[in-house]
Amino acid sequence: MKPVKAMWLLGSGISFKSGVPDAEAITRALLRDDWSSGTDLAFYHEKSDNDQNWYPRIRDLLALLKNFADDYFSYRYGRNANYEDLYYLVKQLEDHETFTCDNPAIQGFIEGAVRRTTPMLLPFPRTKNKVNLQKLAQKTQVFIEWALYHLLAADRPVGLDVLKEFAESPRVEGMDLFTLNHDRLLEKLFEGVDYFSDGFETQPEGDVCYRNPALYDAGRK
Repeated sequence: MKPVKAMWLLGSGISFKSGVPDAEAITRALLRDDWSSGTDLAFYHEKSDNDQNWYPRIRDLLALLKNFADDYFSYRYGRNANYEDLYYLVKQLEDHETFTCDNPAIQGFIEGAVRRTTPMLLPFPRTKNKVNLQKLAQKTQVFIEWALYHLLAADRPVGLDVLKEFAESPRVEGMDLFTLNHDRLLEKLFEGVDYFSDGFETQPEGDVCYRNPALYDAGRK
C-alpha cells in the first residue's frame, strides 16, 4: 500500500490529561493567584510583599475589564470573558493611548476605563513617577504572557503517544500537526526525534529563534 500523508487538527482538549489548565482556569488564576513583578521585567507565580509590585494594579484592571465584558460574552456566546478576551481589551487600551489605532466606536469604553482606573495610576510608594494608562496596559499584556508561560509549563505529555506511533508508522510518509494551543506538549512529545520540526531554527540569534518554513519539509521522514 502506498504510504499516506496525514494531517491532525488538535484542540485544547488534548492537553487536559497532562495537567494543562483550560481557559477558564487560567483566567481565574490571573485574578486570584499570587503573582509578583521582578526587577528583570518578568512576572513570577509567587506572593510578594514588595510595595513596587505591579500585580495588584494589573489584577484590578483585569477585574474591571472582566466585569465590563462578562455580560457581552454571556449574551453572545453563553460564557464569561476569558484571558484571551481580556488581553484583547487591554491591547485596545494601549492602542488608543499610543495612537496606534483610531477607533471612535470604543470611545465610551475608553472614557469609562479612564475614569475607573484613576486609583490604579497613583505613584508607587517611595516614588514620584505617576503611572499612566499606557504603561499599565503594556505591563498587563506582559503579565498575561508571563502567566501563560508559568501556567502552561507542563512538560510530561500524557495520552499523546498515539501521535508519535502514527508518525513512526511505515505506512505514513509525512504528518502535519495544526494546533492553536499555547502549551508546548507536542514539542516535548517529539523532542529529540530527527523527523520533527516546529518550524523554528534550533539555534537562537540573541534571544530569538526565527521561523523557517523550509524546516517543515526538512523534518519529514
